[in-house]
Amino acid sequence: MRKATSFFVAIVLIAACAEKKPTTREYWDDLLASDKRSDAFAKIAVLKDKAQIDAAMKALGGVVSRYPAQVAGVMERLAMYDADVAKGLRACLTTTAAPQCLRGLGAMRAVEAVPEIRQAARATDAFIRSAAVTALRWMRAKDAVETLGEVALDRVMTPRATPGPQRPSGEMAVREAVLGLGEIGDPRAIPTLLKAIWSEVWTSVFPEARVALVSFGDVAVNAIVAAVDGKDAALAKWAKEWKVSEEYFPAKAILVLGDLGGKVATEKLMALARSDSGYQQVFAIQALGNLAPAEAGPVLVEIAKKSTTAEVLQAALTALPRLNYPPAIDFCLKAMGDKKAPGLKRLFAGLAVSIAGDERHAAAVGPIARAAAAEAKARAAVAAAKKTPDAHAEAGEARDLSEAFQTVEARLTAAKGCAALDCWIAKVRDANPRIRDLAAYKVARLATAAERDKAAAAIAPLLSDKEHGVRRAALYAVTRLGAKSALPALENVIRSERGTEFKVLIPEYQLAIARIGRAQG
Repeated sequence: MRKATSFFVAIVLIAACAEKKPTTREYWDDLLASDKRSDAFAKIAVLKDKAQIDAAMKALGGVVSRYPAQVAGVMERLAMYDADVAKGLRACLTTTAAPQCLRGLGAMRAVEAVPEIRQAARATDAFIRSAAVTALRWMRAKDAVETLGEVALDRVMTPRATPGPQRPSGEMAVREAVLGLGEIGDPRAIPTLLKAIWSEVWTSVFPEARVALVSFGDVAVNAIVAAVDGKDAALAKWAKEWKVSEEYFPAKAILVLGDLGGKVATEKLMALARSDSGYQQVFAIQALGNLAPAEAGPVLVEIAKKSTTAEVLQAALTALPRLNYPPAIDFCLKAMGDKKAPGLKRLFAGLAVSIAGDERHAAAVGPIARAAAAEAKARAAVAAAKKTPDAHAEAGEARDLSEAFQTVEARLTAAKGCAALDCWIAKVRDANPRIRDLAAYKVARLATAAERDKAAAAIAPLLSDKEHGVRRAALYAVTRLGAKSALPALENVIRSERGTEFKVLIPEYQLAIARIGRAQG
């Protein structure tokens, strides 16, 4: 009799469980109470059905006090708000699971937790501090501007406790804070971001500050111009207190003017490019190259003709091929063949021709390139035979010049008969990296507004090219095109390449995303 009763009870329980569905809380309660709890958390984190998510949220609210880290991980993936879960995660901020709970609250945008998260952002523990700053960044809460500003200017960044790229540190918190200030979009953050550009104790946060400032538009332009003109007394006082070099301050902010663009930015950059202001002149020329206004062509040619400073000359000749200014090619052709000109000038003039020139220039460039390459090779041999202290450097310069002119000839040979967009799109897959990067520049230059998405799709694979120079050319090209269709490819590279040998380029991908977003409004 007892066996029959037990059998009957088991049958009833099995039947009851079988009736439970993923759209009921009981279903998830049972899974989370079972020995397959880890699988249950993973399953909830990828749910798409609203009814199932609602039921799962109720179940998570019941176990958050026992498994805060696991629940926080689920919420970070789902990025959905639930009052009961938020209450449980707030309660765990004093436990060892605090970093995970902070990130979970941030992903949920649980604004009621902002006071506690702000307090955690001032913690001495690097894990907690970094997680809190990330949470505030995700929440985009305007009342977090002051806290993020304090972290962004933290001059005593916590050094890494142990080596390894995955260890959070004060450095990571500072970077996150700077990016967060840009994403929140409160103009009160602009002075802090301008200071962050020159706060380089452990490492530079200039790339992140540059990304953040781009989001502010004309307000940032006016602030940067005021800083350059010495009209921002508070910023000037700060720079003096922190002993920021007068020559260096505020030169790096000038590059951001090229990212922002507009009439005021362009006029200021043109004036600075004509001046003899050291770093400010160099960065203004670089910014004009990024902005590529047509009116800058004559100014940059004049600078390249007169300048005897290597940094200014290099900046001008690098910027010129990015402008649609045909006389620049004639000047560069002449400079390339001038044997009395410095090697650096001939080198960058040649590279400018190879980017901006076409098949019409190939006939003129070929003899110059071959003669210059042979001459440079002979100079390298003579220099190496001298065995003097300067011989090694002289030989290296000669070899660089020789290789550069070989690149020039190869590029212009590839340009023969290739004037249409489709021809250059085909060359995006060329085996020679110097042809691939040239193709990126050409595609960006030739594409019309109607062909913008087509061009961006062709260049997208180059964003993850193994060659550093090709990747930079692709970044410039998609930014110049301003195609929103390129954003998924840029974001994918950021996710896939983080922590690899290409990590140094991550801020540049973020900058490209910011500039495209601004161009598209």
